[in-house]
Amino acid sequence: SVQAAGRQAGRGLPLTMPSPLSPAVPVLLGALLLPAAAGATTLQDAISLALQHDPGLKRAQAEKDAAHARLSQARAGRLPTVTASGSVGAARTDFGQFFGFGTYNLTPRSAALTIQQPLFTGGVVSAAIAQARSMDMVARAHVDDVRLGLIADVAEAFVAVRVAERSLELVRAQVAELT
Repeated sequence: SVQAAGRQAGRGLPLTMPSPLSPAVPVLLGALLLPAAAGATTLQDAISLALQHDPGLKRAQAEKDAAHARLSQARAGRLPTVTASGSVGAARTDFGQFFGFGTYNLTPRSAALTIQQPLFTGGVVSAAIAQARSMDMVARAHVDDVRLGLIADVAEAFVAVRVAERSLELVRAQVAELT
């Protein structure tokens, strides 16, 4: 009977969704509940959409990129620094024939190039690199954690929508059977 099938379909499956869900999941649920999208959307499509548009995942990826840039910056502490400078001036001298000097136009110029290489930093650079490397690893693990959590949230929401759709079909069949 339809009633027995309804009890069997709903056994052991929650009809409520846990909280908190990723911000992309409610959008996904709305898309799944639309009749045209509900039949055409697969779990893989839903996961793909969520991975492309979830702001939490994008934030975690940006934090990972920033941590990697800080690692590159820390490694640069071992490299030499190069400084170049120069100047050009203009002057006119007029000693009024004092000591035999006449009037001259002068253009003094100077240039300097400085290269500094740290030989001993007391472990500061090595410690900065180790810390940046650790933070890079943490950021990478956080991206994986957010990604897997998002996939789990989407899968759970997807199943909840499918259960709700099936329950609605069963209720409609029961109403049709009673009328």
